[in-house]
Amino acid sequence: MQKGIKYPLEGYLAPGIYPLPKGHITLDMIIDKMLANTQSTIEKYQDKINKNKQLGSVHKLLTMASLIEQEAPSFKDREKIAGFLQPFK
Repeated sequence: MQKGIKYPLEGYLAPGIYPLPKGHITLDMIIDKMLANTQSTIEKYQDKINKNKQLGSVHKLLTMASLIEQEAPSFKDREKIAGFLQPFK
């Protein structure tokens, strides 16, 4: 684990409704589905992430997104705060 990261999956677990098999479901099964969804979304924007010097990495992008979502009460406020992410619109 990288030094200074308390919760290594924070920001990587995309909320949503995930189809899961009936019967025995493990935490790993749920986490794998959530991570796959996040990875699929990231792949769509990978080139833009790589070109954005202010972000530098997917981890920084997800950290910023988590902070903005937690701190800004409305979408309009989030949009103002995340103004430097304009290339993603």
